[in-house]
Amino acid sequence: MPTREPNWRSVAHGQTTTCPVAKNLRRSERILLNLAICVSGKAEKNQDFSKEGLTLGVGRYGARIAVDLELRTGQNIVIQRVGIDERAEAQVVGKIEDRPQGRVYGIKLLEPAVTLWDITFPPFVESQQAVVRVVLRCVACRRLEVAYLNDFETKGFLAHHCLARLCFKCGVWTTWNRPYGEMLTAPSFPLRSDSQGQNSEPVSALGDHDKHSHGRIRLEAVGCIRHPPLGDEIVLVVDLAPGGLRFCSANNYSEGSHVEVAAPYSSKAPNIFAPARIVSYRKCPENAHTEYGMTYIV
Repeated sequence: MPTREPNWRSVAHGQTTTCPVAKNLRRSERILLNLAICVSGKAEKNQDFSKEGLTLGVGRYGARIAVDLELRTGQNIVIQRVGIDERAEAQVVGKIEDRPQGRVYGIKLLEPAVTLWDITFPPFVESQQAVVRVVLRCVACRRLEVAYLNDFETKGFLAHHCLARLCFKCGVWTTWNRPYGEMLTAPSFPLRSDSQGQNSEPVSALGDHDKHSHGRIRLEAVGCIRHPPLGDEIVLVVDLAPGGLRFCSANNYSEGSHVEVAAPYSSKAPNIFAPARIVSYRKCPENAHTEYGMTYIV
């Protein structure tokens, strides 16, 4: 990585490429969520197969799954949630990698209207003006929904860890929070952190420290940066905006490098990872960390 100067620099806007699997899932938010599933179908010799597996991430139109099966690109399969009667037909988009849990595949649902994950996904276009993307649960009917929060809602949620919003199933305003402890969640890579935020709820310091200017919210919250060569890193997010955020890290991220970010992040609840690009940095003179700026990739 080239030697850095202690000032902000920005990279030129370049063209981005997306693999077919990522492009398929990017039509909705991708949620880091492990759910027990059963994968069934017919093999090449017309033999039936059925094998339990695990989702590594889910979206409205598809998922990444890990299962100990040899599946072909374009093969039709049936996905059923273990312990739930709901099932859906799917198609294998392609193999991604091998992991201890099994072979990892990207799949697309052939009937996206089926609520296989029991999560409501609002129109993806609404996320472009969101400051925070988070999975919330209605405490009254226990419905799960991907929520896009504006700056006002974000400040309240980070301060109180819940907020009031309209539940279309209940037909009234109810309290919503994160579904802690009710779903099996696990990171795809080993997490590293030189702080003690790995298993904590986002740390909010809004009050007098809140410097809201031009759509930015100045705060301190726990985030997670995913960079395949470096793994997953727990970081301190120092401000949020609809178009991106800034975070502090001891790692060296190259300008223009593509990452995925979840902010706020908690290891005890489902997390939404959004694709982003590192666009700026500056050295923090008071410590060995670097403050990075990133923009979301829409």
